[in-house]
Amino acid sequence: MASVHRYMAGTRHRYEISQVFTEPGTVGLLEHTWQQGYVEICGWPHQSHQPRSPRRARHAGLLSEAAWRAMLLVSGPIRANSPGLRVADLDTAILLVRAGRTLRMPVRMSRRPGGQLLLVVPDGTRSSAAGTGS
Repeated sequence: MASVHRYMAGTRHRYEISQVFTEPGTVGLLEHTWQQGYVEICGWPHQSHQPRSPRRARHAGLLSEAAWRAMLLVSGPIRANSPGLRVADLDTAILLVRAGRTLRMPVRMSRRPGGQLLLVVPDGTRSSAAGTGS
């Protein structure tokens, strides 16, 4: 069981904070589920070149879509002068890059102060700020 608490913060620039509270025993389950999803999308190093079954490929695609939907929901509106998403956690950034590759999105990641910057580069366009993909 989970509950969501929302409130407004900020003075000049107002923004909404959403906190999700779960029952005390769910932390281990959430960690285990995160690890399973991470392995399904990113795979272990020795599995990266092995073909996936159609069921596993479909499942990885659904997980990839869910990961990007979740990231876009928590990131809020994107400003025109700030192209890209800042992701503080390296594991989450890697997951989103690999999920983008699963979805055939040209995603690039570069390190920036405060985390990683993820850019979705349009087909045929190269960005020097994009860095190298991981």
